[in-house]
Amino acid sequence: DNWTCVGLQSLRRLDLEFNRLQWVAAHAFTGLASLELLDLSDNRLNSSTLRYGRLKSLSRLSTLLLRRNRIDRVEAGAFEGLGARLTTLDLRTNRLRYLKAGSFGELAGLKELHLADNQISSIEAGALPVACAASLTLLNLADNCLFSVHAELLASFASRCVATTPASPR
Repeated sequence: DNWTCVGLQSLRRLDLEFNRLQWVAAHAFTGLASLELLDLSDNRLNSSTLRYGRLKSLSRLSTLLLRRNRIDRVEAGAFEGLGARLTTLDLRTNRLRYLKAGSFGELAGLKELHLADNQISSIEAGALPVACAASLTLLNLADNCLFSVHAELLASFASRCVATTPASPR
């Protein structure tokens, strides 16, 4: 294992922000089974970072910070293996344009989803499935390009979630 061989299998926090990372190898995090927080913010990472199963070995991860990168989409299965453990996902200030159905399907325990400062213009039904909506308390969609929000998207969050969007210009 990549990290086990250097004695880091007990590592709980890995901060790689403010580097020049452009990609993450397929098994880059193998051996970091104790990791709870991974900060990859302020790099040059693209959507390949979130390829199906890339983060699978991080079974204890509760916080994933990916803000200020070059991520333009989240594919179904990107968070496979993170399930109910991941509570905070920060994708602020990336290049997201839309959210497809199943984008966050694996994240049944997600409490905070930060999607502000992207270019999101559409959110497909099922992008935030019921399993995810049941635990979500914060959904930040500020400073995007949304023209409308489907009623079914917000209906499941209505009593539990603070959805933030920028104020309308006057």
